[in-house]
Amino acid sequence: DINVNNATYAQLKDIALTQINPNNVGSGHICLFEDYLKVCKEYDVTPVIEFKWTNGIYASNEDQNNFNFDNVEKVINMVKEYGLFEKSIFITFMAYLTLYLNKTYPGITLQQLTTIDPTPYLDLMEEKKIDLDILHTVCTEELVNECHRRGIKVNIWTLNDKTLLDKYVNMGVDYITSDF
Repeated sequence: DINVNNATYAQLKDIALTQINPNNVGSGHICLFEDYLKVCKEYDVTPVIEFKWTNGIYASNEDQNNFNFDNVEKVINMVKEYGLFEKSIFITFMAYLTLYLNKTYPGITLQQLTTIDPTPYLDLMEEKKIDLDILHTVCTEELVNECHRRGIKVNIWTLNDKTLLDKYVNMGVDYITSDF
């Protein structure tokens, strides 16, 4: 009964969350981004950080002049403070944010999220060294091969059907995002 848009962390942190999958039930609580970074550092895990549309982090995919990146630096600085910048993978659907991050933070590892065929953008992705993060149902073996020919890594999401795992492994995708 809480509107997340108007809630404080103090109001949200004690709410029990449950995720039910066919083979297990997970439970937990909302954590701070800093807590996520602490766990990644402690267990030597690669942080995957998705920039979503929110206050101070916004970019229209239709209008390159409609953006607000005021809070991007705060996120990047926090990742750097934990010594995880070089190890992190940053992902977003916002194409203009991807280009901004690529220009502003040399050496950043980026994956462009998409639900459509990215073929028209592969030249730019190759030039800028931006990897692909694509909905698994849109991914094809031909696309994976073309990306690899260009030096572009491919992540698929969200693959929860174990019967399809071999299909994508055999395609040669570099990463697989799953809820399991």
